[in-house]
Amino acid sequence: MKHLILGLTLTIAVLGLSRGAQARCTDPRVETVRAQITSSCQCNGNHGQYVSCVAHAVRDAVSNGDLDVNCKGAVTKCAARSTCGKKSGFVTCTICEAGTCENGFCDDGTTACMDDSTCAQVVKRCSTKSSAEKCEARGGIVGTGSCCDAACVPGPSTSTVPTTSAPPTTGVPTTTTPTTSPPTTSTPTTSTSSTTAISPSGAFLD
Repeated sequence: MKHLILGLTLTIAVLGLSRGAQARCTDPRVETVRAQITSSCQCNGNHGQYVSCVAHAVRDAVSNGDLDVNCKGAVTKCAARSTCGKKSGFVTCTICEAGTCENGFCDDGTTACMDDSTCAQVVKRCSTKSSAEKCEARGGIVGTGSCCDAACVPGPSTSTVPTTSAPPTTGVPTTTTPTTSPPTTSTPTTSTSSTTAISPSGAFLD
């Protein structure tokens, strides 16, 4: 009997694990279908009614072959984790943590990195709060809509300290003192003329 119970327990555990593996949503159409459903269901009034509307629309999408059955729960969960239909003031509250660099790539799998410091923050968890103040008190990022759309805002960029240019050097004005040359006084030259008398005979007379 004990062996039978143990066998049944192991079987149930294996089935549970296989079901969890099959429940993974990999349908690339999920975001498109979710956007269509979100636009068709009123995001006001009663939260329960909103989630019910989404659940019915998801079921129809699966029945029509527009969405894989494994994504049914994911879309419905996004509606349940939204502020739609809740009282005024409700917000989504996103808690972020530092990104990690593994095998040369950040958490998104596409951004190349050298170490963790080069990777952007990632969502650690998200929930709805009744007010923005309660979210901010926990260090969260306030948002609206669904937690499925939660994202971490980019970290503050390193601001460049503006370089203050030195004021222009004010040169000391140079006062040019005009050089006054003393007037040149011309000394009049007095020429002394001497008169020499000549005699009728051609001899010079003193």
